[in-house]
Amino acid sequence: MFSATAVLAAPVDRVAELLLTAHPGPVGPANGWLLYRSGYPAGPATLRGGPYRFEVVADDARTLYLDVDRDRKTAALQGGWWYRGEYEVAAEASGQTRLTYRVRNVAAQPTWLVALSHRLFIGYRRTMRRALIALCADIERDLGAGATQSPRARPSDELC
Repeated sequence: MFSATAVLAAPVDRVAELLLTAHPGPVGPANGWLLYRSGYPAGPATLRGGPYRFEVVADDARTLYLDVDRDRKTAALQGGWWYRGEYEVAAEASGQTRLTYRVRNVAAQPTWLVALSHRLFIGYRRTMRRALIALCADIERDLGAGATQSPRARPSDELC
């Protein structure tokens, strides 16, 4: 559906370690960092399962899944209806890291129901790019990367 890419001033291995660290237990800065930083779900959450697919449990109910593929350097958050947000970490020639965020529709229902329920996704691409830039800033801050400039979002019209 949508894709955005940003480049951040941090080494790929450190970024991958931060984004892909997941094991059964409470979500926090050292476990399920993507969830911890996003603030979703609101309140305490726990990861169950693993090592590749984790249920995210809050208030004794599964809210979504976290999929982690350390070999491919990818993580994905998938809800119960249509949403799957995939994050891919890759090295840049400059020693920096390229982070690509893709939103996919995994609904079994007709696609038009998803689009209609989200007001045809008007403004979604811009919101997604801003969220990616904020995520990269959080990564750089948490890793102490000391970026000299803000992460750059690269426009992408890739259809997923």
